[in-house]
Amino acid sequence: MVPYRQLLEVFFNEHDPTQENRQGNDVGTQYRSGIYWTTDAQEHEARMAVDAYAKALADAGKGPIMTELASAGAFYFAEEYHQQYLHKVPNGYCGLKGTGVTCSLPPTGYEAEVPAGSAAPGASEGDAAAADPKLKPLPSTDDEWRARLDPAQYEVLRRAGTERAFTGAYTDTEDPGLYRCMACGNPLYRSEAKFHSGSGWPSFTEAVSPDAVEVVEDRSHGMVRTEVRCGRCHSHLGHVFPDGPADRGGLRYCMNSLALDLDPEGADA
Repeated sequence: MVPYRQLLEVFFNEHDPTQENRQGNDVGTQYRSGIYWTTDAQEHEARMAVDAYAKALADAGKGPIMTELASAGAFYFAEEYHQQYLHKVPNGYCGLKGTGVTCSLPPTGYEAEVPAGSAAPGASEGDAAAADPKLKPLPSTDDEWRARLDPAQYEVLRRAGTERAFTGAYTDTEDPGLYRCMACGNPLYRSEAKFHSGSGWPSFTEAVSPDAVEVVEDRSHGMVRTEVRCGRCHSHLGHVFPDGPADRGGLRYCMNSLALDLDPEGADA
C-alpha cells in the first residue's frame, strides 16, 4: 500500500499545480488538478502538504497553488479513448511537467496511521536522517541541485541522461559496500547484489528494499522501458530489464555510475 503522504509528494513533483484550468497546452476546467480525501487524516495531510509546498514554491519565485481541494465524491471513468492513452498512442502528447521545485513534505503527525508494512515510505525526513546520518538534505530548487551536482551528474540524475557504456567508475568494481544515491545519499544497492552483465553499466539483481527505488514507464527515444528512480529524491538512476540472472530473480538493474556513490562503511549494513 502506498501511503497517502507519498502520493502527495509524487503528485506535486510530477505536474505544475500553479496552473489553473490547464496543463501544458491543454486548457479547460477539466484540466485543473485536484486532491481528494476520504478521511479526516487524509484531509489534514493534504492541507499540510499544500501549505508546505506553497511556501517552497513562493521561495522559488513561483505562483500560488491552484489545485482543487475537496472530499472525494462519486468516481467516474474517463472516456474509453483516454484509458491507457499513451499505450494506445505511443509518443502521444502529454502536457504534464513539474515546476522544478522539489516537494519534500514535513511530518504531519499522522504517520502512525499508515498501515503496518508501509511505514518506511511515509516516514518523515527527520526520522530518516536521524536513522541514517549519511542522508543529504533534499534541495527545494533546481539551482540547489545544480550547486550540489557537477554537470555530468546533473545531466544523468536530474535530466535522465545516460553515461557512455564502459566509462563509469563502478562498471567493473567489486569493492564491498553500500551503493547510495549520489544526489541524496539514499541507500540503493548492496555490493552483494552486483554482477558483471557485460552491458557496460553497473548492474544489480535487486535493491536494498522495495522502497529504495521507484519504477516508471519510459517511452522516450521510441522505446518502451522501465525507468528506475531514487525512491527518496526521485532522481534518475537508470533502467531495469528482465534479463538478469534467472537464479537471482531474473532482473537487471542497469545503473549509471554517475548516479551512485559507493559507501565502504555500509558493507555490513
